[in-house]
Amino acid sequence: MVRLLLMKILNKSGGKQRAEHFSFDAEIYDIYVLKDAQGQRVGYELLKRFVEQCVDHGYQSLLVWILTVNPYGRFYVRYGATKVEAENTTIGSGTYEETAYGWKDLNDLNGQLMEISL
Repeated sequence: MVRLLLMKILNKSGGKQRAEHFSFDAEIYDIYVLKDAQGQRVGYELLKRFVEQCVDHGYQSLLVWILTVNPYGRFYVRYGATKVEAENTTIGSGTYEETAYGWKDLNDLNGQLMEISL
């Protein structure tokens, strides 16, 4: 099942960075790991495959937005993401704060992720 999730994730879960006022060229739009699959390296595998595909497509940097109250933001920080900015966004009828995290050098992140898998 994990292999099915990993196939073609660039087109499904991210791609070209959408906000033009940031100096990142790729963005994770949405990658979620179900509670039952957490702690089984699924998030790591998804991030690793996504980064590999970004590098293959010539992207050099990466941005991801998460809800600020989401405790899983530390997942990205664990792999070297730095906080870029926080701003409010409207989802449905509510307003929420989102925080952007980013990596300026995808080759460095890719190398780090490859070392972990050894």
